[in-house]
Amino acid sequence: MKPLSIITALLLILSVTTLTVMSVDINKEKDTVTIKENVIYGDKAQAYGLSVTSNLHYDNHLFWSTVYTVSNAPRINTEYSFYHQAQYRNSETHPGITVSSKPSYGCNFKKPAEEQSGLAKAYKELFDMTAPGEDKRAVIQLNKYYEYYPISVFFDIPDVYFSGNDPDNLTGDHVGGEKYVHDKFAKYFRIPIPDTEKVEIYVAKDITGNISMSGAGGAYSDELELEAESYYATSVCAYGSGRCYFTVSNNTKKDNRVDMSLIPGGYGIYSFRYSEYKMDKGVLTTGIDADSLSTVYQLDTTVTVEEMWLSDNGSRLHLMTYEAGGRIYYTLIDTASMTAMQHILISETGFISNVYHRQEDFLAITVEDKITVLEKTSDGNYNVEFTVPMSDILGERIHWFHNALVMDYNGEKLAIAGALYESKFHSLELCNYYIAVYDKNGLSFYAEYISSLSLNPDPSRFKGNCLPDYPNAFEIKWNT
Repeated sequence: MKPLSIITALLLILSVTTLTVMSVDINKEKDTVTIKENVIYGDKAQAYGLSVTSNLHYDNHLFWSTVYTVSNAPRINTEYSFYHQAQYRNSETHPGITVSSKPSYGCNFKKPAEEQSGLAKAYKELFDMTAPGEDKRAVIQLNKYYEYYPISVFFDIPDVYFSGNDPDNLTGDHVGGEKYVHDKFAKYFRIPIPDTEKVEIYVAKDITGNISMSGAGGAYSDELELEAESYYATSVCAYGSGRCYFTVSNNTKKDNRVDMSLIPGGYGIYSFRYSEYKMDKGVLTTGIDADSLSTVYQLDTTVTVEEMWLSDNGSRLHLMTYEAGGRIYYTLIDTASMTAMQHILISETGFISNVYHRQEDFLAITVEDKITVLEKTSDGNYNVEFTVPMSDILGERIHWFHNALVMDYNGEKLAIAGALYESKFHSLELCNYYIAVYDKNGLSFYAEYISSLSLNPDPSRFKGNCLPDYPNAFEIKWNT
């Protein structure tokens, strides 16, 4: 054996040994997992009957599923499994439709300005005015180069095919083709650009007269940054059962409103049908029915949709909105008639932190330091059960609640569980977790549960720790 091969072999043995040593301590636990309860606040009896399932892993090879039931004599049961080949959970998400209004900053500096359009034309005009070895900047009025905001769309829906959001590179003018679909959507959303929309662009030439640098946006002068207005379209989407619903934002950087009156039906909720894409004799049909695009629900121009989701069967559309005066509302819409069944004030002011348990028998909405519980009734509507502070008693621990993973409501009490973070840098989620219980009077119980799998966390070595096995790392349930 050659010396180099000996060294290589020794390094391989050393690396395997190191990995083995890393695994030994945590592997000793196998199905013997212990959990230490640390009650921080309240009466433990408030949580009796709660079961928390923690699904954990080490390096995607060792897995533990532990059920802990809270009582005066807690019960714990663990199932352990080991896989030689690493196991990874599917956490893939599909955002649906993404709508944007960012103009293209590309330019062909060898092509005459009159043969180009948009910012490409503006860049070439500035380039032609720049001497070799020099650079120039110009503040341009955007509507001198575009009549409407240049809208781009991208689709990411299961079984639908769409390759990219650069309209210049799309092909397929036939019905259902990528270019056909993109152009239909872009023409639907005609939003005039006001005189106040400006952008600063710059170019630089080298001494031979060739382009050496160009840019925009980040090169704003201080004066322009203060005075300029800007609009960037964003979208919120929900889809299911072959129908997609979405909104396109109408508010500008300075919280003014762009003119959406040229959109058929105006500002509101838009919808289109979709199906599985097809490839027939080399001709691609995306699955997007662009001809079905329509405005299905009008919104007041003061309303901003923050979140949107569909019920499992697609019969109800749920909205979380900011409305006049900064008020926060929950709205329930019947999709068959596209009429509002409920419009409930959640908060007079604040910022929506999250909405939990969307598809089940209740909703839990966190707005800054308060939590609101809505329970589903037999007719499919929702009643507000209570709104309470998350509690100052928890101090810094309260930030964990905004990343709460799982909840359950038994008609009187809301239970929450989520991962704890290591204490040194608060950067690593552990296999430890908390339980919090709320009722109409506020927080009634809070405790932390320390797993024997997370006794010595090391934030400097991510893969060297026991970690929650997402996307279903924790479950919590009231046992009736």
